[in-house]
Amino acid sequence: MSMNEQEIEAFLSRLSEEPRAQVKKVRFPDLSEPTVLSMKIGLRYLEDVRVTLRAELGEQSMQVREFLALNKGSILQLDKVAGDTVVLQVNGLSFARGEVIVIDDSFAIRLHVIEQPRVFEVDEVL
Repeated sequence: MSMNEQEIEAFLSRLSEEPRAQVKKVRFPDLSEPTVLSMKIGLRYLEDVRVTLRAELGEQSMQVREFLALNKGSILQLDKVAGDTVVLQVNGLSFARGEVIVIDDSFAIRLHVIEQPRVFEVDEVL
């Protein structure tokens, strides 16, 4: 549908006659700095949250040529010896230290030290 020149002028004149939208400044309430203590959520709300535990037995550095040569039965010598302490991590954060033991053909970790929980600053939480 096309408009002729007269219809366009009539349309534009109606636009200038219509009241314009009223513009007002927005007033936001003053923000207070939240504190960790203001979040009163008990730990029982988090009891069913799943976490990932990881224990790293050691590491090995090699060239790509050596990596590509690995096959079934290859043995990788790690940088830790039997009986060395391993670090246990929870979701990537260091949580405890202990020793690797074997229980019924499965690896397990006997905890020796549980680290103190990290205290977060308010800025880190936000």
